[in-house]
Amino acid sequence: MMMFLLPPGTAAQQYVEVLGQSVELPLPTKESRDEAPTECAPRSPWLRPMLATQAALHVADAHSTRRAIRAGATEANPFMRWAVRSDARAYGVKVPVTAGSWWLSHRASCVYLRGALWTVIAVNALLALVVRHNYVLGTRLLEGTRPR
Repeated sequence: MMMFLLPPGTAAQQYVEVLGQSVELPLPTKESRDEAPTECAPRSPWLRPMLATQAALHVADAHSTRRAIRAGATEANPFMRWAVRSDARAYGVKVPVTAGSWWLSHRASCVYLRGALWTVIAVNALLALVVRHNYVLGTRLLEGTRPR
């Protein structure tokens, strides 16, 4: 499977090959974009508290990571190694990540509320596991016991 990026509105963008057959895709027009709703249907009362929990978990993740690094641990994520060298960078990465996940969750909840809720639950569960691991590792390193 090959993907090509084409300029918007080109004739070649209108056709996509799916399993060897050419399929025509309708291009959005100015009128269809103007008719798009700006707000979505009412969301679940559970979405905002779960997003607030996610924000708190992002803050706890940044704090627990910095604490574990000060105790002698190293960052396992190669993309985040440069960010955890200072508090400002660690929180500077977490703020846009949190804002982006909030925005994506809001947009997804407009289309498929149940899927958005389960995605936020899964992300929160993974973040909670990472935060727990970081705090346990940092505590064990500070106490001088061998981390498992």
